[in-house]
Amino acid sequence: MEKQGFTLTVKDKINPTALSKDLVDIGYEKVGISTPATGGQFSIRGGLLDLWLERYKSPVRIDMIGDLIENIYLFNPITQSKTKNLKEIYIVPLGVTPKLAPKWTKKVQFPAGRGSYERLFLSEIAAGGLVVHIDHGIGKFLGIKDDSFHAKESKNQTLIVEYAKGSKLFVPINQIERLTKYIGAPGHKPRLNSLGSASWLRLKAKVTESVVKV
Repeated sequence: MEKQGFTLTVKDKINPTALSKDLVDIGYEKVGISTPATGGQFSIRGGLLDLWLERYKSPVRIDMIGDLIENIYLFNPITQSKTKNLKEIYIVPLGVTPKLAPKWTKKVQFPAGRGSYERLFLSEIAAGGLVVHIDHGIGKFLGIKDDSFHAKESKNQTLIVEYAKGSKLFVPINQIERLTKYIGAPGHKPRLNSLGSASWLRLKAKVTESVVKV
């Protein structure tokens, strides 16, 4: 029988020992008291459980007092600073797309009147919002194209991203992790990158070099 996912919510009562066993049972690696370094790892020290879900760009911290979850939030693994509060997280077996999380799923009707898609990072971005593709830079998210024969199938769904001069990039749903929401300075609206240009690659290389120096 396929193992299912489960939800953790602020103010839930849990058994940290049992939760640790559950995480190991669904494929996660316990790394002692160290901060997780990559997706699929977790650690427990005192009343803190740090967990790095594959679909997230940073780890999640579950702050507990005894058996009560006081806070859940994303944090920077280097500075340990909180980056975003969460009300709940949905945990699925390692390597599995979270199709069983109704609160994380947004039903979207396509022109043909069928289908839906999973709101992974899309839970925070709507059509017209800006996204960043790791290989192509800043673009505008237009929506979802569904080529599935059956409405319940999602493997043929693609994310549509528009770039400068109206160029469009079609990203397969199973490559959704290559897209992130664009977060810029307040009041600043960036230009869309040109699809296929070298400008984004130069910028990415420059930023990478700066990070390495730091």
